[in-house]
Amino acid sequence: MSTRPIIGIAPTHLPAVGDIRLAANYADAVIAAGGAPLILPLTAETDVYDRLLPLIDGVLLTGGHDVDPARWRSPADAPGNPAAPAPETTPLRDEVEYRLIAHALAVGLPLFGICRGLQILNVYCGGTLYDDLPRDFSPADGQTLCEHDARTPAGDYDGERLAHRVEFAPGSQLAQIFSATELMVNSLHHQAARTVAPGLRATAVAPDGVIEGLEAADGRSIVAVQWHPEYFGATEPMRRFFRALVEAAR
Repeated sequence: MSTRPIIGIAPTHLPAVGDIRLAANYADAVIAAGGAPLILPLTAETDVYDRLLPLIDGVLLTGGHDVDPARWRSPADAPGNPAAPAPETTPLRDEVEYRLIAHALAVGLPLFGICRGLQILNVYCGGTLYDDLPRDFSPADGQTLCEHDARTPAGDYDGERLAHRVEFAPGSQLAQIFSATELMVNSLHHQAARTVAPGLRATAVAPDGVIEGLEAADGRSIVAVQWHPEYFGATEPMRRFFRALVEAAR
Protein backbone atom coordinates (compact mmCIF):
# COMPACT_ATOMS: atom_id res chain seq x y z
CA MET A 1 0.00 0.00 0.00
CA SER A 2 1.36 3.43 -0.92
CA THR A 3 2.64 5.61 1.89
CA ARG A 4 2.49 8.75 -0.24
CA PRO A 5 0.44 11.47 1.51
CA ILE A 6 -2.14 13.15 -0.72
CA ILE A 7 -1.47 16.84 -1.39
CA GLY A 8 -4.51 18.79 -2.56
CA ILE A 9 -3.87 21.45 -5.22
CA ALA A 10 -6.31 23.85 -6.88
CA PRO A 11 -5.44 24.47 -10.55
CA THR A 12 -5.33 27.71 -12.48
CA HIS A 13 -8.66 28.71 -14.01
CA LEU A 14 -8.85 30.09 -17.56
CA PRO A 15 -12.55 30.95 -17.85
CA ALA A 16 -12.21 32.55 -21.29
CA VAL A 17 -11.33 29.18 -22.81
CA GLY A 18 -13.01 26.95 -20.24
CA ASP A 19 -9.78 25.32 -19.05
CA ILE A 20 -8.28 24.41 -15.74
CA ARG A 21 -4.51 23.92 -15.82
CA LEU A 22 -1.61 23.13 -13.56
CA ALA A 23 2.02 23.49 -14.59
CA ALA A 24 3.54 20.02 -14.52
CA ASN A 25 6.45 21.12 -12.34
CA TYR A 26 4.17 21.53 -9.29
CA ALA A 27 2.92 17.95 -9.45
CA ASP A 28 6.38 16.67 -10.41
CA ALA A 29 7.93 18.35 -7.36
CA VAL A 30 5.33 16.85 -5.02
CA ILE A 31 5.83 13.39 -6.54
CA ALA A 32 9.63 13.66 -6.33
CA ALA A 33 9.26 14.58 -2.66
CA GLY A 34 7.23 11.44 -1.97
CA GLY A 35 3.71 12.83 -2.17
CA ALA A 36 0.68 12.15 -4.36
CA PRO A 37 -0.79 15.34 -5.88
CA LEU A 38 -4.58 15.53 -6.11
CA ILE A 39 -5.57 18.25 -8.60
CA LEU A 40 -8.99 19.44 -7.53
CA PRO A 41 -11.81 20.47 -9.86
CA LEU A 42 -13.17 24.02 -9.84
CA THR A 43 -16.92 23.87 -9.37
CA ALA A 44 -19.70 25.66 -7.55
CA GLU A 45 -21.06 22.27 -6.41
CA THR A 46 -19.80 22.41 -2.84
CA ASP A 47 -20.67 18.80 -2.05
CA VAL A 48 -17.85 17.77 -4.40
CA TYR A 49 -15.38 19.18 -1.87
CA ASP A 50 -17.24 17.59 1.01
CA ARG A 51 -16.27 14.29 -0.62
CA LEU A 52 -12.71 15.18 -1.70
CA LEU A 53 -11.25 17.27 1.09
CA PRO A 54 -11.32 14.51 3.74
CA LEU A 55 -9.00 12.52 1.43
CA ILE A 56 -6.13 15.00 1.51
CA ASP A 57 -3.23 15.09 3.96
CA GLY A 58 -1.80 18.49 3.01
CA VAL A 59 -2.46 21.53 0.83
CA LEU A 60 -0.31 23.30 -1.76
CA LEU A 61 -1.46 26.74 -2.96
CA THR A 62 0.16 27.54 -6.30
CA GLY A 63 0.80 30.56 -8.54
CA GLY A 64 -1.60 32.19 -10.96
CA HIS A 65 -3.85 35.20 -11.48
CA ASP A 66 -4.31 38.05 -9.01
CA VAL A 67 -6.54 37.44 -6.02
CA ASP A 68 -9.80 39.32 -6.52
CA PRO A 69 -9.14 42.73 -4.90
CA ALA A 70 -12.73 42.79 -3.65
CA ARG A 71 -11.56 40.29 -1.04
CA TRP A 72 -8.99 42.63 0.52
CA ARG A 73 -8.84 46.15 -0.92
CA SER A 74 -10.27 49.13 0.93
CA PRO A 75 -9.78 52.89 0.39
CA ALA A 76 -7.27 52.88 3.27
CA ASP A 77 -5.04 50.25 1.68
CA ALA A 78 -3.14 52.69 -0.52
CA PRO A 79 -3.85 56.27 0.57
CA GLY A 80 -2.97 58.81 -2.09
CA ASN A 81 -2.48 56.20 -4.82
CA PRO A 82 -4.88 55.80 -7.72
CA ALA A 83 -6.84 52.57 -7.90
CA ALA A 84 -5.08 49.81 -9.77
CA PRO A 85 -6.33 48.87 -13.21
CA ALA A 86 -8.77 45.99 -13.19
CA PRO A 87 -6.70 42.81 -12.78
CA GLU A 88 -7.34 39.47 -14.44
CA THR A 89 -8.96 37.45 -11.67
CA THR A 90 -10.43 33.96 -11.22
CA PRO A 91 -13.18 34.22 -8.60
CA LEU A 92 -14.11 30.54 -8.73
CA ARG A 93 -10.52 29.55 -7.99
CA ASP A 94 -10.43 32.08 -5.14
CA GLU A 95 -13.54 30.46 -3.67
CA VAL A 96 -12.15 26.94 -3.96
CA GLU A 97 -8.82 27.97 -2.37
CA TYR A 98 -10.68 29.68 0.47
CA ARG A 99 -12.42 26.36 1.04
CA LEU A 100 -9.05 24.54 0.95
CA ILE A 101 -7.49 26.95 3.43
CA ALA A 102 -10.47 26.77 5.77
CA HIS A 103 -10.36 22.97 5.73
CA ALA A 104 -6.60 22.85 6.36
CA LEU A 105 -6.86 25.26 9.29
CA ALA A 106 -9.89 23.51 10.77
CA VAL A 107 -8.38 20.02 10.82
CA GLY A 108 -4.71 20.96 11.26
CA LEU A 109 -3.31 19.96 7.87
CA PRO A 110 0.04 21.34 6.69
CA LEU A 111 -0.49 24.14 4.19
CA PHE A 112 2.26 25.50 1.93
CA GLY A 113 1.90 28.36 -0.57
CA ILE A 114 3.80 29.59 -3.61
CA CYS A 115 3.57 33.13 -5.07
CA ARG A 116 -0.19 33.73 -5.42
CA GLY A 117 -0.50 31.05 -2.74
CA LEU A 118 1.25 33.34 -0.25
CA GLN A 119 -1.00 36.20 -1.29
CA ILE A 120 -4.33 34.38 -0.98
CA LEU A 121 -3.28 32.87 2.35
CA ASN A 122 -2.49 36.35 3.66
CA VAL A 123 -5.79 37.73 2.35
CA TYR A 124 -7.81 34.83 3.76
CA CYS A 125 -6.30 35.41 7.20
CA GLY A 126 -7.07 39.15 7.11
CA GLY A 127 -4.03 40.75 5.46
CA THR A 128 -3.72 43.03 2.43
CA LEU A 129 -1.57 43.23 -0.70
CA TYR A 130 0.31 45.75 -2.78
CA ASP A 131 -1.63 46.12 -6.03
CA ASP A 132 1.53 46.64 -8.07
CA LEU A 133 5.04 46.75 -6.63
CA PRO A 134 6.68 49.13 -9.15
CA ARG A 135 3.92 51.66 -8.57
CA ASP A 136 2.94 51.21 -4.94
CA PHE A 137 5.93 49.92 -2.99
CA SER A 138 8.64 52.11 -1.47
CA PRO A 139 11.92 50.17 -0.99
CA ALA A 140 13.70 50.08 2.34
CA ASP A 141 16.02 53.00 3.05
CA GLY A 142 19.00 53.09 0.69
CA GLN A 143 17.70 50.21 -1.45
CA THR A 144 16.38 50.03 -4.98
CA LEU A 145 13.45 47.86 -6.00
CA CYS A 146 14.58 44.31 -6.77
CA GLU A 147 13.67 42.72 -10.07
CA HIS A 148 10.55 40.91 -8.93
CA ASP A 149 9.19 40.04 -12.37
CA ALA A 150 12.30 38.45 -13.91
CA ARG A 151 11.25 36.00 -16.60
CA THR A 152 14.39 35.66 -18.74
CA PRO A 153 16.20 32.31 -18.31
CA ALA A 154 19.86 32.66 -17.41
CA GLY A 155 21.14 29.16 -16.70
CA ASP A 156 21.09 29.19 -12.89
CA TYR A 157 20.05 26.07 -10.95
CA ASP A 158 18.09 24.20 -13.64
CA GLY A 159 17.85 27.01 -16.19
CA GLU A 160 15.59 29.52 -14.49
CA ARG A 161 16.90 32.98 -13.75
CA LEU A 162 17.70 33.82 -10.13
CA ALA A 163 16.60 37.38 -9.52
CA HIS A 164 17.55 38.39 -5.98
CA ARG A 165 18.45 37.25 -2.48
CA VAL A 166 16.04 36.61 0.40
CA GLU A 167 16.99 36.59 4.07
CA PHE A 168 15.29 34.30 6.58
CA ALA A 169 14.36 35.16 10.15
CA PRO A 170 16.55 33.17 12.57
CA GLY A 171 14.78 30.13 13.95
CA SER A 172 11.93 30.34 11.44
CA GLN A 173 10.46 27.33 9.69
CA LEU A 174 11.88 28.62 6.39
CA ALA A 175 15.37 28.90 7.86
CA GLN A 176 15.05 25.32 9.09
CA ILE A 177 13.61 24.00 5.81
CA PHE A 178 16.44 25.45 3.74
CA SER A 179 19.13 25.10 6.44
CA ALA A 180 20.24 28.63 5.57
CA THR A 181 20.08 32.25 6.64
CA GLU A 182 19.64 33.48 3.07
CA LEU A 183 18.97 32.15 -0.42
CA MET A 184 19.01 33.26 -4.04
CA VAL A 185 15.55 32.90 -5.63
CA ASN A 186 13.72 33.38 -8.89
CA SER A 187 10.91 35.93 -9.03
CA LEU A 188 7.72 36.12 -11.13
CA HIS A 189 5.29 38.47 -9.40
CA HIS A 190 4.03 42.05 -9.42
CA GLN A 191 2.08 41.92 -6.14
CA ALA A 192 3.16 41.07 -2.60
CA ALA A 193 1.93 40.97 0.98
CA ARG A 194 1.42 44.44 2.43
CA THR A 195 -0.25 44.17 5.85
CA VAL A 196 0.59 40.78 7.34
CA ALA A 197 -2.50 38.97 8.60
CA PRO A 198 -3.05 38.22 12.28
CA GLY A 199 -1.67 34.80 13.09
CA LEU A 200 1.02 35.00 10.40
CA ARG A 201 4.51 36.48 10.53
CA ALA A 202 6.96 37.54 7.85
CA THR A 203 10.02 35.29 7.96
CA ALA A 204 11.69 36.02 4.62
CA VAL A 205 12.40 39.38 3.06
CA ALA A 206 14.11 40.68 -0.07
CA PRO A 207 16.85 43.35 0.17
CA ASP A 208 14.32 46.04 -0.81
CA GLY A 209 11.97 45.06 2.03
CA VAL A 210 9.39 43.10 0.02
CA ILE A 211 8.00 40.20 2.07
CA GLU A 212 9.11 36.92 0.50
CA GLY A 213 7.94 34.42 3.12
CA LEU A 214 5.11 34.05 5.62
CA GLU A 215 4.43 31.35 8.16
CA ALA A 216 2.18 30.61 11.10
CA ALA A 217 3.15 32.63 14.16
CA ASP A 218 2.34 29.68 16.42
CA GLY A 219 4.64 27.21 14.64
CA ARG A 220 1.99 25.19 12.80
CA SER A 221 3.03 23.81 9.39
CA ILE A 222 1.73 26.81 7.48
CA VAL A 223 4.47 28.23 5.25
CA ALA A 224 4.36 30.31 2.08
CA VAL A 225 7.00 31.82 -0.22
CA GLN A 226 6.75 34.51 -2.86
CA TRP A 227 9.15 32.86 -5.33
CA HIS A 228 8.67 29.66 -7.37
CA PRO A 229 10.57 26.68 -5.92
CA GLU A 230 8.72 24.29 -8.25
CA TYR A 231 11.04 25.40 -11.05
CA PHE A 232 13.78 23.60 -9.10
CA GLY A 233 11.71 20.70 -7.76
CA ALA A 234 14.46 18.17 -8.51
CA THR A 235 17.31 20.47 -7.45
CA GLU A 236 18.86 21.41 -4.12
CA PRO A 237 18.06 23.43 -2.18
CA MET A 238 14.52 24.10 -3.50
CA ARG A 239 13.38 20.48 -3.32
CA ARG A 240 13.54 20.87 0.46
CA PHE A 241 10.39 23.00 0.33
CA PHE A 242 8.37 20.09 -1.07
CA ARG A 243 10.03 17.53 1.16
CA ALA A 244 9.02 19.59 4.18
CA LEU A 245 5.39 19.70 3.00
CA VAL A 246 5.24 15.97 2.28
CA GLU A 247 6.93 15.02 5.56
CA ALA A 248 4.56 17.24 7.53
CA ALA A 249 1.64 15.58 5.72
CA ARG A 250 2.68 12.01 6.58
